[in-house]
Amino acid sequence: MVDDSATIRLSPSSYDAACSALSHLFTESGISKEENESTKELWTKLGAYKKGTRRLGVKEKDKMGLSTDEGKKPLPFAAYKYLAKVLFESSKAEHVAAHTFLIIEWNLISRAEFVVNSKIDSIRCHGDAILFCMGKTKTDQEGTKNIDHPWHVYANNECAYICPVLALARHLITNPKILVGNCPLFEGSGQYDRYNHILNEIVSSDEHRNMFVALGMPPQHCGTHSIRKGAVTHISTGTTSSPPIASICLRANWAMPGVMNRYIKHENAGDQFVGKCVSGRSRLSKEFAASQAYFDFSLLTRPEKERNEKVIDCWIQSRMPEAARSNEKVFALFKMCVASLAYHRHFLEENLHSRSNVRVSVFYLEQIPLVEHVTIAYPWNKTSDTPEVTGIPPDVLIMAEFESMRIQLREMKASITGQFAQTLRKELDDREVGGIAYAKMTEMMAKMDSMMSMLTKKERENRPTASAFFDEIDNILEESAHFELSNEEDEDIVLPFVDDGTLDQLTSKRTSQQLKVRKFTIGYHHGILNPLPSTWSN
Repeated sequence: MVDDSATIRLSPSSYDAACSALSHLFTESGISKEENESTKELWTKLGAYKKGTRRLGVKEKDKMGLSTDEGKKPLPFAAYKYLAKVLFESSKAEHVAAHTFLIIEWNLISRAEFVVNSKIDSIRCHGDAILFCMGKTKTDQEGTKNIDHPWHVYANNECAYICPVLALARHLITNPKILVGNCPLFEGSGQYDRYNHILNEIVSSDEHRNMFVALGMPPQHCGTHSIRKGAVTHISTGTTSSPPIASICLRANWAMPGVMNRYIKHENAGDQFVGKCVSGRSRLSKEFAASQAYFDFSLLTRPEKERNEKVIDCWIQSRMPEAARSNEKVFALFKMCVASLAYHRHFLEENLHSRSNVRVSVFYLEQIPLVEHVTIAYPWNKTSDTPEVTGIPPDVLIMAEFESMRIQLREMKASITGQFAQTLRKELDDREVGGIAYAKMTEMMAKMDSMMSMLTKKERENRPTASAFFDEIDNILEESAHFELSNEEDEDIVLPFVDDGTLDQLTSKRTSQQLKVRKFTIGYHHGILNPLPSTWSN
């Protein structure tokens, strides 16, 4: 008979939670765990039981062919991008908030509960980052542990689907009342359940299920905690050059063992590096050092710059709720969001669903002024208006320096080439190489070739033709003999070249023509009978 029975056991985390609750009860009651022999024996047996049941649970799972993993699996980065794309392109209004929820949870490496309770007033912008001030968390119920330690969140210009600034901009323009302040970032009750339902619905749907399985995220292993695990996995082991593990643990609110938790504290530089990596930027590319989108008026005069700043500020404020216009902290954050909307406008036009409620916002329907001044910058082309770029590791700075040198060399090459071409052209023009003299010489040589051809054809014709030919030759020779360079009077005169054979042939032909019309062609001179020379006259 086959034994098909199975023992149902709680997960190790369930036993840990029960023991933690019992320990808290002892502490609150003022009873020490070593109060007497009974309490000592109790805690000893509880510890032994937890270890034993964990081993038995793993053994039974192996026997039944079940997974020994506990909890949800980490969401792979590729699956995260695909999930963000699905939510971004959706026509459903609730998916705009769900998309923002997803992006913020990933970038903060936080539990979903913190995102649910986050307030718009706890968010501000500074330099090239959005700062989230951490309040009460699971490991800090009083909310004092990270009171001076805001988490840095950065834009991603390479992939707009996962850009935190653009996600926040979409959420705020579709829910403008949040800008008034003193309210949660995600208004309404049951936000966690709503978000969890949307997440499971998309991952398990017939349309997307196979894609998520192919990307390593089976629907049964996906949950809100998968996002937190996926973010940590991506930045800690996603590249060969990751942020310090201490900065990652501090960002995730994890206690480090021993003295590390006591001596290793939060610093902005480490958290900025973590924020840049978790945003999804290309870690091994010089574009890792890009700024967020911003309005750059650095090329304008000071009065023009001040006027443009006033124009864009007034345009934004006039379209915000009246109660929000005096909230300077929220306005600075929202201005960064508006710049991101302007920068990604073409992307939004192509990828937003036609029925998306983003399209009906006044910030989308109307043309944002001065969009031609919206740009992003890098260390090699930054201006006086570029926000301070933070969180850049040394290797990226070296790549940025190389890019700066490459640009300088390219400009130097273009400058040298232009100067050389200009100098060479001037020198050739001064010597009329390829200019007037060259063209005149070419013209005369062409006439010479034409006359030689005519001579061959008219060789046996009467004298006037031959005479006309030689008169033309004389004109050409006379013209070339008196030809001077047009620009330099002291230059040597350049004559057309006629070889000796051609000259003898021309002389012989002319003599023959002259002798035909003479009465006497032979005379006695120089002691013998010779043909009379062409200069002899009767």
